Amino acid sequence: LRILPSRRRSDEDVRALVVAQRAAGLALREIGEAAAARARLAQALSAARSRHLTSLDAECRITGAFLASEEGRTGRALRLLEGVPDDVDPVLALRAATSRALLLQRSGRHEDCLVLYERALELARVAADPVRTARLLNNRAMALAYLGRTEAALQDLESAQQLYSSAGAETLAAQSVANAA
Repeated sequence: LRILPSRRRSDEDVRALVVAQRAAGLALREIGEAAAARARLAQALSAARSRHLTSLDAECRITGAFLASEEGRTGRALRLLEGVPDDVDPVLALRAATSRALLLQRSGRHEDCLVLYERALELARVAADPVRTARLLNNRAMALAYLGRTEAALQDLESAQQLYSSAGAETLAAQSVANAA
């Protein structure tokens, strides 16, 4: 079923359409229908863009990037995430920055990912999300370690362990300690 927004549909109808298409894309991914999932997400993104629905556009881009990265299409994933505007909802900006940093890190672009981890850490701290902050510190520590910045990596791992512990996430705290070993 292909449904595109028309000028006669209200913004609320288009919002519902975007959410439904995105959900359908995720469901299709779950059953192994990658091409159909991509098509649904493309329709959702097109509809969100056509009505300047910034948050939904960002959601579609983040979801599309996730699917592209699962398929090994890192360049496509990064291009989608680069389209997420800086002034979007802070939680979405955090998700986009985190995803971009991780993709760059997995691509061996460790210096580049550090800039994005710093941005994501700022957003996570503003959101007062200690677990997400700790995850970001863990990931940044791995990038720092690859660059030979051992002392900075160990500091990030120690900070992550403390944040996890303060949030009652002892298993994750133990993983940070193990990463430091």
